Amino acid sequence: MGVITSSLYWSLPGPKEFAQKVTDACKNARVVMLSFPQYLPAPIVIPLENALKDANIYDPAMLNIESGMDISSQIATHFGEEHMPAQSLSNHVHKAQHAIVLIAQGSRAQEQCEKYMHEFTNGMEHATGNVSLIVSIRSGEHQKDEFKDGIRIISFDGSLRPAEMEAYVSQRMVSYAGPGTTNLYRHLVTEYAAFDATLAERLAEMDSSKILGLPHTLSEILGENLLRWSQQTWVAGTICSSSKDVHPLHEWHRATYSGVDANHFARLVEKRYWRACLKALMPWMEERRQGILDMVDRPLKVLEQSSGHGTIAKRIGSRTIYVPRHELEYNDLVFYATQPEFQSINLTIPELKAIEACSAAKTVRDELSHIRPPRVEDISNLVSRMDYLFPG
Repeated sequence: MGVITSSLYWSLPGPKEFAQKVTDACKNARVVMLSFPQYLPAPIVIPLENALKDANIYDPAMLNIESGMDISSQIATHFGEEHMPAQSLSNHVHKAQHAIVLIAQGSRAQEQCEKYMHEFTNGMEHATGNVSLIVSIRSGEHQKDEFKDGIRIISFDGSLRPAEMEAYVSQRMVSYAGPGTTNLYRHLVTEYAAFDATLAERLAEMDSSKILGLPHTLSEILGENLLRWSQQTWVAGTICSSSKDVHPLHEWHRATYSGVDANHFARLVEKRYWRACLKALMPWMEERRQGILDMVDRPLKVLEQSSGHGTIAKRIGSRTIYVPRHELEYNDLVFYATQPEFQSINLTIPELKAIEACSAAKTVRDELSHIRPPRVEDISNLVSRMDYLFPG
């Protein structure tokens, strides 16, 4: 997967909120458990150190605990001792407020860390020490913040909210526009990254054809860790804590591997493309509609004058309404271009090009109105025709 920009990631509201929770917890509790999934988008050590600094805890001891390690010996070395049982640590008075951070490496190591943590908590009843104990686990056992048995538990899955992901991708792809004058690439990356900043980086690194080829280009990423993406669990990072959304790579796994719900997940993945096109192309087309109308103003005036109403007849279902020519839509122009009275007008090349652009716009808009993603070739045709008429 891609390597994310840590400074940008940790500046976003969700990650910053997690760091603030750690700071607040360490100001008010001596035992804190941090619960993470197996995969986090960004390294946690530096943000954790900064959060502890904000709680007036400097130079914490960050200890990676492997299975079978003697935790008391590992901690004791930090204090220049041979052994530091949990009860002794709870009573230890350091020269300044201090913290020991145990980072469990694997399930067996986690059991050892939790055992030491509970012994530390039990020894705190009459303890006078000033050393806090922070334990980092990745079992998925704790998926929400809580206070339990004297332990402050903070859960963080690393996911970004939609607005945060949009901001992250916009910053990372600020110079990556396209296709043409659209920003569709950026919206596609945002939609298919969902809440995963690591995936956002990976998608943003793809060339333009692969971005347009989503979701099929997800297959190469899927195959790198098929076991992870086959799961729908918090600990695997395939479910977002806040929204309960499913990770796009899990959706694509379910869509591409036979199963009773394959069609359901295929629709979910397809809808991401539709949303990206809706956000990127609809306002972009609307911005150009008046310019198109200006280009075909001469033949539209002829239609308007021939109606006898100073307006143009427009069919809506079984009804006919009369509208000024500047209120016509792309599909109206495509319709009028097929009518004898319009075809009898000798159109100029710019007017013909404008009608061709209208037809391309109608094709894309029709798909979007039916909640379907347009074909890539239809998008390319639309963009090339519009950018020919409005070159930036």
